[in-house]
Amino acid sequence: MRRRFIIFLLLTLAVVPAFAGGRQEPGALIGPEEAFEMVQAGDAVLVDVRSEVAYLETHLAGAINVPLQQMQGAASQLESRGQTAITYCACPAEETSLAAASQLIAVGFTDVLVLQGGIRDWALLGLPLRSGARP
Repeated sequence: MRRRFIIFLLLTLAVVPAFAGGRQEPGALIGPEEAFEMVQAGDAVLVDVRSEVAYLETHLAGAINVPLQQMQGAASQLESRGQTAITYCACPAEETSLAAASQLIAVGFTDVLVLQGGIRDWALLGLPLRSGARP
């Protein structure tokens, strides 16, 4: 009886997200590989929340630059894109990208995730990076 309950519970946890649209909570962490797949599919935009100088030096391929100080003002622009915004930074514990996601959520933008490991983990996986002004 106990074994059946455990199996039922595990199946429920595995199946319910599929019926719920598979969407993640606003501000949830997302791994670099899943983020890359979302961007490649056109479902997400990467949002570099670091300074413009840091962005120009190196950024994730396809990322736009919206420094943390400008995040609230960019919420409507991000929302109009119709994509999930994935914020990222270079902080060891995603402090700045979490703050950016919180600002977006505070002004009503709910389709936002935070890249786990930021630019460092992205680069360690060999995912594409760029430098200069182009995304």
